[in-house]
Amino acid sequence: MDRFGNSALVALLFAACGGTTGPPPPKADAGPRSDADVGPVADAMPQNVCTDIEAMYADLGEVTGIALIGPVDEDMPDGPKRLVATIPLNADAEPDVLFLEFWETEEPFLSQGFVPLSQTLNGDQADLITCGACAFIAADYEEGEPIAFNMAYGGELVIDGIDVTPETGSVTGTLADVKFRAVTVDEAGQETVEDGCRSELEAVQFNFTVEAAPGPQDPPI
Repeated sequence: MDRFGNSALVALLFAACGGTTGPPPPKADAGPRSDADVGPVADAMPQNVCTDIEAMYADLGEVTGIALIGPVDEDMPDGPKRLVATIPLNADAEPDVLFLEFWETEEPFLSQGFVPLSQTLNGDQADLITCGACAFIAADYEEGEPIAFNMAYGGELVIDGIDVTPETGSVTGTLADVKFRAVTVDEAGQETVEDGCRSELEAVQFNFTVEAAPGPQDPPI
């Protein structure tokens, strides 16, 4: 199953956190991307002319919540896993939401599994098709509606501890100095919206407990 078809885990997660959701970022087969494909991480941010998201999110401090773990392919329950966590960035009826998604089918987790690490969010990690450690902001998020993706293309993810055992596990770490830019994504790949939103996140510490994503329900006896 590709990432276009895997929406249940995100929906269950954001509902559990008291919000609403829609489909997750698309994932389709694509060749590896280089840093040149996603563009340089410049120190100077282009002028932000949009109003969909904030130009700057200050240090959010420590946030807690739930991260759901489930199979990438529901037909292979013992296969590679996907971990999803969300951080609402405001209290609007349709909030801007920061998503963290970790995929065992992509680097940096493909070769080593879910382990503590430091990962710069550029190169393959700056593309929704190829990222394994994905960070993006969904602007004005509403269940069932298309996502306005604002993908991280710079900054640092540090995972201090990660145990994906449901009910007893947890994921702790930080994001720092993260830059986001508006992108469009479809089966053909990801494209940067050249005159779209630009944003920055100063920092956030996260501490999520891990829960199993509910699977298909057994029929009643």
